[in-house]
Amino acid sequence: MIRITLAIAKKIQAHYQDMVAKNPRAFVWVDEPGLELVFMALTGYSSERAREDYRHFLAMLPGPKGVHLCGNPDWSFLLGLDLDIISLDALQWGHIFTRYTGEVIKFLQKGGIISWGITPTLTEEIEKVTIAKLVAQLENLRDYLHGQGISKETIITQAWLAPARCCLVNADGTAATFLDCHPPHLHGRIQACWQKITE
Repeated sequence: MIRITLAIAKKIQAHYQDMVAKNPRAFVWVDEPGLELVFMALTGYSSERAREDYRHFLAMLPGPKGVHLCGNPDWSFLLGLDLDIISLDALQWGHIFTRYTGEVIKFLQKGGIISWGITPTLTEEIEKVTIAKLVAQLENLRDYLHGQGISKETIITQAWLAPARCCLVNADGTAATFLDCHPPHLHGRIQACWQKITE
């Protein structure tokens, strides 16, 4: 386990050095699709051990650190780690994530950025939503956090908007036809609408 973690960290370190040579604002971004499984009883891997191991892993990474997770883990676990960016599938799990209010407040207070994955990436999802529905969902998430004492300015200035998932393949193995279902600037339109409702 230690050897694997060290090998991954070294690859990330090398990748970061390549990126920062091109842009001094580069940051490390780690996709963690399996992290949700850590909290299943069948794994035999305690949250305390997982937290300790992951802290050690993050300590080996240079620059700002971000984690993307499509699933629904114990969010207090990630929010309490030494992370600068947390990316989540807000389209599916935003209503649960925002209920970790105390942890979210502390994360934002230390300057953390939340990347709200609101733009659908699977064809079946894209066909069911409209920009108005997506913006309304963002409003509900924002309003809930604001009602818990987080200023709208903080929520917005420390927010990114992103695709809901890192995977662009449908359940049947076909590529998600994102551009076939909506104009290429769908994401930009969501962002523009959200900015208007926060003014």
